[in-house]
Amino acid sequence: MPLLVVPLAPGEAGLLTLAEYDRILGCEVVVFEEPSHPFLVRLRSAGVKVATVEDSGRPDAGRASWALVADPGSPSIVELARQGAEVVVGPAAPPDALTAAHGAPVARRAAAAAAELAAVMARLRSDDGCPWDREQTHESLKVHLLEEADEVIDAIDRGSNGEDLEEELGDVLLQVAFHARLAEQEGRFDLASVARRIVAKLVHRHPHVFADVSVTSAEEVVANWQALKQQEKRPRP
Repeated sequence: MPLLVVPLAPGEAGLLTLAEYDRILGCEVVVFEEPSHPFLVRLRSAGVKVATVEDSGRPDAGRASWALVADPGSPSIVELARQGAEVVVGPAAPPDALTAAHGAPVARRAAAAAAELAAVMARLRSDDGCPWDREQTHESLKVHLLEEADEVIDAIDRGSNGEDLEEELGDVLLQVAFHARLAEQEGRFDLASVARRIVAKLVHRHPHVFADVSVTSAEEVVANWQALKQQEKRPRP
């Protein structure tokens, strides 16, 4: 088993999953980039041997039964993933360690924030929620989806600052969550399956990243994308 890399900022310790915690408990040594990390004290009290990069050095990617708790933005995470280390990022299940490494700066916070959005949307559509939200349908929401998409485009065209674009993108994300909640209540799909489906599509349509297809230009990428898209749309026998 290669080195286990756990991107975890001091303020994100509460976002560690039980599966990750169990993996860490099974390690011989857990090395921390940040000596004052609150998780270091927790592990030491649980009887786990801990060390710091400052004292012991950074373990290499092939160091079996060791773990490294690193800042999510640390460039060492990507480098270790390239060398064969395993990288875990909370409840997410990226296709490989390198993907997890590149997603480390945002993965845990995004998972928590998406869960909050799903919970709020569920409340709004419930008997304990909002009468207006409960009355909406896919049909009635179409106009809002178009309006919010137009406002994103307008924000981009205006060259507006980050906050404006952030807000408009949030409004589009709300529409996605709203439609997904309606479908969930109808027993068809939900926000989680929507996200998983687009992840599967992105992985499948980028074989030059996630498989062994070689490309030499962006034009080849587009051509491959269109060919794969046509394959996906062919009727199954």
